[in-house]
Amino acid sequence: MSEVVERLKAFVEYAKALKDEKGEAQVFCDRLFQAFGHKGYKEAGATLEARQTKAGGQRQEVR
Repeated sequence: MSEVVERLKAFVEYAKALKDEKGEAQVFCDRLFQAFGHKGYKEAGATLEARQTKAGGQRQEVR
């Protein structure tokens, strides 16, 4: 079996164990890119969602 297939299988096992979707989203994305052979999401040229600031200084996440 190819190395990519083995990495993807390992990623699937990792993803099955996730409990907090919002809290683990960035790590999930990083590991997904690693499964496809990149060092991480940044090295692949991807960006993650950015936090937005509401009027009054409170932070709000973009959905």
